[in-house]
This record gives sequence, C-alpha cells and structure tokens, in this order.
Amino acid sequence: DRGQGVLLLGAHLGSFDALRVLGEQDAVPVNVLMYTQHATKINEVFRTLSPDVDVRVISVEPGSAATTLQIKACIDRGELVAILADRVEPGDLGRVCEVDFLGEKTSLPMAPFQLPLVLGCPAAMIVALRGKDPDYAVVAEPLVADGERRSGPARAARAHELAQDYAGFLERQCVRAPRQWFNFFDVWAKGDTP
Repeated sequence: DRGQGVLLLGAHLGSFDALRVLGEQDAVPVNVLMYTQHATKINEVFRTLSPDVDVRVISVEPGSAATTLQIKACIDRGELVAILADRVEPGDLGRVCEVDFLGEKTSLPMAPFQLPLVLGCPAAMIVALRGKDPDYAVVAEPLVADGERRSGPARAARAHELAQDYAGFLERQCVRAPRQWFNFFDVWAKGDTP
C-alpha cells in the first residue's frame, strides 16, 4: 500500500508462479532472483504466458555485488523481488546455516536471510497453495521489518534466526499441503553437495 519494495522468500511449494498474478492485480513489477545464465529465455517464456504482466528475472552472479545492487534498485523503485530460499544452490556452498526442519537438521542458504539485513528492507515469507481448481491460497507472513539492519557477527546471528523462522513457516505449509512440495533433491543430504 505504501509503494515500498519487499523481498518475498518463497519455496518449491505450491506455485511460485502465482506471483505473476499478484503482480498483475496490483500492477507491481515482480523480479525473480534465479541462478541461471538463461534469464533472457525465461523472460521470453514469461512474456509469452502473460504479456501484460511485468515479471523479470535477475540472474544471480555468485560473489558479485552487481546482483545485490540490482536487487536494491528494484526495492528502491517499490518493486517485489522474489527468491526461492529453500534450496542450497552451487553458488551458496560454504554460505549456509543449519536449521531444524520436519524433525531433522538441514541446511538453508544464508544469502536470502542476510539480504534484508544488508538492504534494510522488509521481507516476507510467501507460498501459493493450490485449492479447488482454479483457486490458490496465498499465504504470507512478515519476516523482517523495514529498516532492520545488521552488520558483522550480529548479521550472521540474526540471519540464522530468520532462516529458522522461515524453516518453521515452510514446515507448517508442508504439513498443510504435503503433496504440493516440489523439492526434487535430498533436503537432508549431508556433506558438500546440496
């Protein structure tokens, strides 16, 4: 309502693509952060599916400040930046935190939980769960308030707390809709591979 940008932390649960519908309803650009070198092709697919919806892909460059600056520019313009935060991507190895999830320990990437603390922007957890055709129920909960910043060890500690809060949110949604969790990798894998 304030026209302020927000980080949306989603998961491989339900339909993350439902963000396109949210963007269309509110005429707010949605930027999707992805580990891909094919952002141009994905953008073409999005435009073909919904030419009136402004969904853009921000390609992640691990270790590059350029991605963070791109995200900040989107937030500053009042746009949404959506991130799937439930998977450790190859660029995240070595930058993870361990959380409790569905009765076991698992690793989550640290970056999605550090971003709002670096940028001082609000963040929310969000999923769109399929109901009766063609309906989806969008579930969102606040994660970080606007203006919450941290640095150094305090940032790492707070990011770990946020990751555990996110894991709790994801756990509640997985219990609610277990057949909608499309996470095709070993969440509880041990070792160096995600």
